[in-house]
Amino acid sequence: MLVYLDESYDNAHNFFLLGALFLPESIPLHRAFRQVKVNEGYALPSGKVKEVKYSQLGTPKQLRIAKAGVDLFLRSDGWFRCIVVDQRPESGWSLDYFGRRDESRAIKEARFYKKFTEMLLRSNSKEFVNGVLLADRMTRCTGDDFFRLIRD
Repeated sequence: MLVYLDESYDNAHNFFLLGALFLPESIPLHRAFRQVKVNEGYALPSGKVKEVKYSQLGTPKQLRIAKAGVDLFLRSDGWFRCIVVDQRPESGWSLDYFGRRDESRAIKEARFYKKFTEMLLRSNSKEFVNGVLLADRMTRCTGDDFFRLIRD
């Protein structure tokens, strides 16, 4: 089982989104999506295929590739889950729930991120015992043993 984890915000940073793709059989999906990109000429001179950024679809070719990727995922045995946290002041949201007043914002954010990651993974991983967690470079987790803690 491969689990791809990523976070995002809306432009105003009012909403935090933490999403995960759970892929029991990732190799067939990866190969099919790579072939779509190769067929569309979406490859680098080295032969490597380019990453598709869904937030930056600027050409009809990129849109076709993105739609094909979603269609392939929907036909796969994988699933997607997302947690959305309303961080607007009027929602009652506060990082103070994740630490003492004298602790730094960075510590509270790290605890917040870890807690919601645990919730997302725990509620969706009861059916498998072996998994690999893949995430982009997460500077918010640098130096705080995030991956070791999540693995435990």
